[in-house]
Amino acid sequence: MMPSSLATLRETGPLARLWQLIRQSPDRFTEIFGLFIVIAVYIRSYWHNQAVPCAGSRFPQGWWGWFDQSNYLKSALAFSHSDLTPDQHWYPFGYSLMGALFASFGSHLYFLPDLLCLIAAGYGFISFARACGVRSVVSVPLFLLATCGSASLRAVWAEPWNTTLSAALIWNALNLATRLTLVSDSVSSLASSRTNYWRFLILGALLAAMPVTRPTDLLIAGETGIFMLLAAVILRKYTLKDFLTRAAFLISGAAILLGPCFMLYLSIYGMKPSQYMIISRELGFRLEGLWWKTYILLITPRPWFPDGVGLMQRLPWIAPGIAAIVALPLIVTRRTVFPLTLLSVLIVTYSLLFFSYVDLIPGGLWLYNNVHYFKWLFPGLTLLGYFAVHAIIYGSHRRSVLALILMVYLITCVRLLPAQEEAASGPEWMVQIAEKKPRWEEAYFGPSRIQDMSGTWRNINDYRGFPDSQGVRWIALAHPFSGAIRPFTELDGKLHPVSETGDIHYWKMHISFRLNACWLPPYACDKKSPRW
Repeated sequence: MMPSSLATLRETGPLARLWQLIRQSPDRFTEIFGLFIVIAVYIRSYWHNQAVPCAGSRFPQGWWGWFDQSNYLKSALAFSHSDLTPDQHWYPFGYSLMGALFASFGSHLYFLPDLLCLIAAGYGFISFARACGVRSVVSVPLFLLATCGSASLRAVWAEPWNTTLSAALIWNALNLATRLTLVSDSVSSLASSRTNYWRFLILGALLAAMPVTRPTDLLIAGETGIFMLLAAVILRKYTLKDFLTRAAFLISGAAILLGPCFMLYLSIYGMKPSQYMIISRELGFRLEGLWWKTYILLITPRPWFPDGVGLMQRLPWIAPGIAAIVALPLIVTRRTVFPLTLLSVLIVTYSLLFFSYVDLIPGGLWLYNNVHYFKWLFPGLTLLGYFAVHAIIYGSHRRSVLALILMVYLITCVRLLPAQEEAASGPEWMVQIAEKKPRWEEAYFGPSRIQDMSGTWRNINDYRGFPDSQGVRWIALAHPFSGAIRPFTELDGKLHPVSETGDIHYWKMHISFRLNACWLPPYACDKKSPRW
């Protein structure tokens, strides 16, 4: 190639156009580059997942052999064949309906729709951040960190979970709610345009689709609606006609989606609760001991639990976002006060709701990938963390923000450690029995019962059993044991005392404080194994 041709290529070729795009529109370039990264990481995470269905593998079923995923698949295939018998549909059917559209993909029917949901969640997040004044050159890396920054997170985005669809619904609903109502300077541009009444229709459908996919997301939809109402009253001077028109479109969007879904529910279950609703009500959420569940799930479960790590220990980059929630009044501006306050309220209330979920414990958070419950809010925490850092560098309250962040760190330095008792006097948070180490399933899921001075305790609902190197340990979840315990097992609905047990050791809770928090290296609490 002649030198003149090389010069022409440099000036007009693909590299020149790429450089021109970077210079003229760095945000657009970042969005395109981020899209390619998300797609590439997703494809690699999907096909390199050890549980991906594969005919030639040791377990050909892969994740379709898991409880949740097997029920997604069964329901999706049943919908694709117009089968509405109740035993084919365990979970709420939003995610299964989406899978039914891709039933022809066989065992990989969720490969494409989950990828589209991930991209849609990214679009909603980046647009929400832009409405809050954050450019794409910042928000795209934040989203990549929150979705691709950990092997655990990459796995729960690649595996079929109904929270993937939830994340797309939540972030696009937050984006629309912010642009239509929550940001004060959108009055003349987006929210006041008559053509954008249809956006309220779409927003209503998005909010309604949340509980159809996951009933617990009704909390998010409800809180979003409340904030929209507050913002409409405080920030806007609507005429009664304008307000009622917007409300009518919003409600109509919800009704258009909920009407057919309600009819579909009646066609499957009739006028009675599904089995999933009955089991969920029996297992449910418990506010007792919420502070204890929050500590072991958020900071560290060690040395109480023989396995598992806290969210902050595995994902330390969420810490600035958590601190930002506390310092929020000093971080928000007039433009961001409603959207960031809503985001913070959603993160706190949703997290506490699931921390109170009886079946969510530290081991299952990672062993069974229950961290998927929280994957929609991790981008929100990275965004709040960015605002905290921005306030420290450029804000007028930087010292106060720093002081509040330091206060949050010091709170996480509190340690809840087991202290052995010579005799059971109550309250005890853990009991260990020296015996032959049971199988994991036997201790974790077994029908064991405990009686103490306060009554009868049930495994899973009130405490959780774990095998350890010294035998078995039972850890209280809602409130501590009271005095000496007697172990039982349940057979045919009746309690039978366990006749032979080893020595029983009781552990109280000791509260201490050290400046090296257990969720940061060297993870001091991991080295304090409760041994007698």
